[in-house]
Amino acid sequence: MRLSIIFILLFVFPFPSLSADYHGNCSIVFQGSSTLHDFEGKASCQPFIVSGKAGVMTVPEVRVAINEMDTDNSKRDVRMREMFDSETYPLIFGSTGQVLLDEVRKALNESTDNTSEIVFQLKIRDIEQPVTAVLKNVMETGSAIVADLSFALFLPDYQLKPPSFLGLIRVGKDVDVTVSFSLDAQ
Repeated sequence: MRLSIIFILLFVFPFPSLSADYHGNCSIVFQGSSTLHDFEGKASCQPFIVSGKAGVMTVPEVRVAINEMDTDNSKRDVRMREMFDSETYPLIFGSTGQVLLDEVRKALNESTDNTSEIVFQLKIRDIEQPVTAVLKNVMETGSAIVADLSFALFLPDYQLKPPSFLGLIRVGKDVDVTVSFSLDAQ
């Protein structure tokens, strides 16, 4: 039912031509596992501005402060920040550059589950790599666009050693990440 509503909204209210700037915000949920139990954390990106013109969105570098990431467990958070070396590298960076709305619309309309893939650059510490994310739950309502990006992060790709406690409790190497973002017209 929800997918049908999203599908209808995409046809009735297509993406705006975006000849304006949009305030961008995002919230992030990450999920991992350990030998003891699974865990979830949250973060948010710093506000950003997206410029749009003639169906092309120019998305700036989006930043996430590592010290603001929270798993609701202070000891785990300390080890997570140590893993990221947050004293030296306090931010995680993500960037898509330009997004062609016609291509996104076409991919969403052609998929059976109203999703599309977007490739973006993710920089953790001093390593930057392309990441393929699934774009889903896209909705446009008047002057706002909301959507989710989901991707799996393999910690060793960024030379991150998963934290452990007493050598017995180890965090898994894969972390599932969902970024929910909103763009609101200025």
